[in-house]
Amino acid sequence: MPPTGNIRLVFMRDGHADALDTDALVGRSAVEVFKMEYIMPNDISKADIALDIQNFMARFWNDVEKNEGRRSGEYFAKDAIFDAKLVCFNGRDQICDWYRWRERAERVSRHLITNCLFDFAAFEGSGEVEVRAVMTHFGADGKGVHPTAPPIAIYDYVMRLQRGGGHGWTIVHLETDPVFLSPDHVALRYPAEKGHK
Repeated sequence: MPPTGNIRLVFMRDGHADALDTDALVGRSAVEVFKMEYIMPNDISKADIALDIQNFMARFWNDVEKNEGRRSGEYFAKDAIFDAKLVCFNGRDQICDWYRWRERAERVSRHLITNCLFDFAAFEGSGEVEVRAVMTHFGADGKGVHPTAPPIAIYDYVMRLQRGGGHGWTIVHLETDPVFLSPDHVALRYPAEKGHK
């Protein structure tokens, strides 16, 4: 029987308590209510999009770690901003310049992304999704197997992505804000004359 009377459905979503308008629930099944709140246009769920973005981020950081970021330009919008706080890059050209410089430093690194929160508020209008996460960054100079050591940084991580591009998504804004930082961080050696600090 359809719900009647003053019914309030409260549930947790994105860490906040939400309530559905009961008028919208009248005559709808539980499955229909779920679709109202969690299914994107063309029956693509938020979970599907989040997984797709996680795969995109993994491919990007894999290129940085295993290919010295040589294809990094493919992942960023032309006017993208990469704000690492220690250094800041405006536009794809400056971002690619950073990875070319970093390649000469012969780094070994791993970027571990956890605690991902996905904000879909702008998706239907602009095709953008924002990801907030924690990044743990390990790195060392030179090739080969390195002794275990503490991470060189732990960041509050924000990536804003636009739907489309050769990899399915395009980075329009990337921010890595250090919460813990090693004095040996590679970005501290980036030449000041490049003008990106």
